[in-house]
Amino acid sequence: MLVDIKNLSARYDAKTVLHNISFSIQPGDNYIVRGESGSGKTTLGKVIAGSIKYSGEINIDFDADSLLKPTVQFVESWYRFTNLEGDRNFYYQQRYNHQQKEIQLRLPAN
Repeated sequence: MLVDIKNLSARYDAKTVLHNISFSIQPGDNYIVRGESGSGKTTLGKVIAGSIKYSGEINIDFDADSLLKPTVQFVESWYRFTNLEGDRNFYYQQRYNHQQKEIQLRLPAN
C-alpha cells in the first residue's frame, strides 16, 4: 500500500471541510480528485502534505531504498512565471496572456 488514510477530518475555524475520509492507494492505482469549488480538494492535498492540521491517520509508504528524503509536496494550482522580458506575472490555469504573444517561443505551423 502506498497511501493509507483513515478517519481523516480537517476544518477551518468552525467549518468542517473534510469529515472521516478513509481510502487507500495501492501501487499501480491512478486516482483523480474532483469536486465542486470549496468541496475540499485543495484541503485534502494540503493535509496529505502536512501543511494543515487534521485529525485521523495518514500513512505513506516511501521507498526505503531511495536516497531522496521522504517528503510530500503540495503544488498550488496557480503559478508565478517570469517571461523573457523579466516581467513577473500571476497565472491561474492559464500560462500565457495576450500581452506575451510576441515574446513566447513558437513552433512553425506545417
